[in-house]
Parts: sequence; structure tokens; C-alpha cells
Amino acid sequence: MVTKLKTQTLAARSYELITSWREYAPEVSLAGRTLAQFEVEKLAPGEIQQRIDTAKAVYKGLLVERDEANTTLRKTLIMLANAIRSTPPFGPNSAFYRSLGFIVDNERQRPARKGVVVPAITPTANVA
Repeated sequence: MVTKLKTQTLAARSYELITSWREYAPEVSLAGRTLAQFEVEKLAPGEIQQRIDTAKAVYKGLLVERDEANTTLRKTLIMLANAIRSTPPFGPNSAFYRSLGFIVDNERQRPARKGVVVPAITPTANVA
């Protein structure tokens, strides 16, 4: 048997060992283990992998829940900002509105006009 086992070959090697152990020395204890104890130990990686797969499924489900919660929160924040803007004591020029990171109406500037770009006239070559 190879001394350095890769994860991909562990299951096959374990199965070979169990088959040979069962055939040639079922009553012998090797490395302090009986055949039955080793068979139980062989199941552990599969059970742990199943728990990992379950955790991944739960994680993916939680990502969807988080995204939905973020969407709901975003909509709620917009509604609250609109409520602040439309409440007479506050409005779009209030310190409260500005403290939330919005630009108050008094500080808004008109966008600058973009200049008209005139295409450069290129000389034509060999016009004759």
C-alpha cells in the first residue's frame, strides 16, 4: 500500500483494506483497532462531508435571505428619506436631511453644460 494517500484515493484504499482484512484476518486487531472499529472510522469522512454539504445549502439559503433583507431595508430607507423631505418641520433644506448625507436644495448646483465638440477637419490625401 502507498504510504502517502491522496484524498481522492482514500475511499478506494479503505475499501480494499476492509475487503482484505475481512478475507485474511477478520479476528486480528491491527494498530489497536478491530475490523469493526475501522469500518466505523471509515464512515466518518462521509458523515462530515454530508454536514459540510448541508452547511453549504444553509449558507446559500441565508445569502438569499440577506439579499431580500437588504432590498427591504433599501426601500425602507428611501421611504424614510422621502418622509423626512415631505415633513414640514424638516423638508429638503433641513439639517436633519443634510445629516443623513443628502444634498439640501440650497446647496444643489445646476449641472454645467457640456461643450459642443466640433470634429476636426482632416485633409484628404491625393485629391486630384
